[in-house]
Amino acid sequence: MRQCWFCILFLAGFSVISQGQSEDLRVQNFLYDTRMGFGFALPTAVSGPRQAPEGSGFYFVQDEWVNAIVLSADLKRAEAEGRYDIRWDQILLRVDGKVVALMPAMVRAVGLGESVYVPGITSEGSGWYELLSDGRPRLLKRYRLEKRIKDIQPGKLNQEDNFKWVSIDELMVQLSGSAPEAFRPNKKRMLELFGQNASDVEHFADQNGLGWKKEEDVIRLFDFFHQLQKVEPRPGE
Repeated sequence: MRQCWFCILFLAGFSVISQGQSEDLRVQNFLYDTRMGFGFALPTAVSGPRQAPEGSGFYFVQDEWVNAIVLSADLKRAEAEGRYDIRWDQILLRVDGKVVALMPAMVRAVGLGESVYVPGITSEGSGWYELLSDGRPRLLKRYRLEKRIKDIQPGKLNQEDNFKWVSIDELMVQLSGSAPEAFRPNKKRMLELFGQNASDVEHFADQNGLGWKKEEDVIRLFDFFHQLQKVEPRPGE
């Protein structure tokens, strides 16, 4: 497969995005970091997007192009339009009418709409995770596609029409210095992760009627735990 490698220069100078109380915690962290690199030019290496096999197409998390804020490894900031393609595990940017794929090695974090994505090690090498709660440990989400049989027709089992692609996402947890690992949330496992703050988090859950399995509840519990740590968590750390 032929790939063209080239560099594009994003010129910074964008107006600073104001933080409101309604913003999600992880978005606040991301915007805090982007201000540190505000005003610098961002040289970012990108490649042409990988083409999906005929019939499979691209599979996006976002229904349409959304505002993308790119934070480089050296805290330089740029804006474009972007989408995350699950099929090829790539973040696509639309710049000056061209669609390019962002190289994970060059980036600390990418904001796509209200979500934040961070690069990391995957079973395929390197790829992207959605950042759900930042700190130690991190709470992440990994997207992938599975090919499943949808209609068995005699003599046509191997034809593409008999299969469909299904989007799968799973929670991941990343401990300090370790690669992300699959995470099935439950009370016992989470209290182990929260260590000496376990009783505080448990009390917070009881006071707010939070469970230990639903994604939105798990995110709130991790966010509360990270606040207890009194650490300014930032994407990429």
